[in-house]
Amino acid sequence: MKDTLFLEHFSGGMRMIKCIIWDLDNTVWDGIISEMDSVVLNQNIIKVIEEFNKRGVVNSICSKNDYDTAKRKLIELNIWDMFIFPQINWDTKSFNVKRIVTGLHFKEEDVLFVDDSEFEINEVKSVLTKINTCFPFEYEKIDSFLNGISRIQTSEVNNRLQMYKDEVKRIDAEERLHMSRIDFLNSCNIKMIISRARVDDLERIGELIERSHQINSTGISIEKSKLVEMIEDEKNYDVLISSIHDDYGDYGRAGLLVAHKSENYEIILFIVSCRLMGKGISQALLSYTVNEIMESKYKKQIFHFKRNQYNRSMVMFIRMNNFSQGVQDDFGIEMLERCGNDRLEAPGWVEVTVENETR
Repeated sequence: MKDTLFLEHFSGGMRMIKCIIWDLDNTVWDGIISEMDSVVLNQNIIKVIEEFNKRGVVNSICSKNDYDTAKRKLIELNIWDMFIFPQINWDTKSFNVKRIVTGLHFKEEDVLFVDDSEFEINEVKSVLTKINTCFPFEYEKIDSFLNGISRIQTSEVNNRLQMYKDEVKRIDAEERLHMSRIDFLNSCNIKMIISRARVDDLERIGELIERSHQINSTGISIEKSKLVEMIEDEKNYDVLISSIHDDYGDYGRAGLLVAHKSENYEIILFIVSCRLMGKGISQALLSYTVNEIMESKYKKQIFHFKRNQYNRSMVMFIRMNNFSQGVQDDFGIEMLERCGNDRLEAPGWVEVTVENETR
């Protein structure tokens, strides 16, 4: 396919940090809360936390302390709401950091752990070997991570802290309700709206491409000018974006499908935000698209896929939907052809609606 020429692969440089996990004692504040009540905020660290939050990077806490004592102090200092999913207890820090990473669907490489203790840093790295770490006084290193964060401002960036707070509500509710996973997902009333992308969505599309790695079919980027052409050329391209919300909150625009339409229907890019892993959104988006085109003129349904160290979970997803091995292009992208004409089954707990005509 000639259009592959406009696809540009990521440079493979430093991954963008999505979450920072902070120690409290002698890190967020000077002093040890269990030994003195009059701890003093580290204003340099607070400014950094505020700036990361503004850029859509969430902050959490991992501290060996009494939960109630630490929470009271955080509220008194008016910084409690700056953090999500705090783990404040006497368990090992590796256990607590791993709970944050897995609970919020981050990869280790996407997380920075900041602690004043070399022992604690080494203990965490002994379990989470790919996590980024630094001491609170390493301002230049922290700044280097900050400088690696895009300054793009979208509604999703501005609301990301709240979105993750909503995710924590889901985690707490699932633990409290003791339901099966399927029953809990059914209880969430997940709704997905699929629509044609507009030029107004460009910044969010760029952010999805930049941030999403685990459910990303090829790990490629698209030049902005080319993406505009694709959005406007509805005859030859589908650029579909999906917005998702449930009873706990809004996920925002969290799914993207880009397809080239010729004699075949070729899905050249398929992305879903990592926050939605395991919730059936990928299946809902793909099944809607494939089922809609089944009666159309296309000879083949083709899914472009390039396996990498981050999107391995997509292999089973692709196989379950009957896309089999195909030819490989010069960029190492496989053109997987779908076998059979059976309709794809969508998860029953996701209600899909179409905002405007997508075909």
